[in-house]
Amino acid sequence: MINKFIRGLTLAASLVLLPTSLFAADLNSLTSSSVEKVSSATTSVKKASATAAAATKISSIDVNSASLDQLTSISGVGPKTAQSIIDYRDQYGDFTDLKDLVNVKGIGASTLEKIMPYLSL
Repeated sequence: MINKFIRGLTLAASLVLLPTSLFAADLNSLTSSSVEKVSSATTSVKKASATAAAATKISSIDVNSASLDQLTSISGVGPKTAQSIIDYRDQYGDFTDLKDLVNVKGIGASTLEKIMPYLSL
């Protein structure tokens, strides 16, 4: 999903930075200056995406101490699933691996894959 976002931003940045006259010109007439601008824009977009990804990891929710409200703030986790996570944690203790969440009622492999980027131990 992030890769699609990066490609979209890269394309958008490329279109913004290319001079209007290039759209009508033959593709062979691209100058190295234009190519450098596109390359520079692509690098900037990749750096911004990496920063956003790092920010997401920093703000992840600790599944072993998260409240019901914190868990339900994650897309794909409703109140019942959040309560199931808390109940499981209370019954069996702290999670030692995020993959153990598949043992919680309401969380399958697909849901786990979607929510793992937002969780930490």
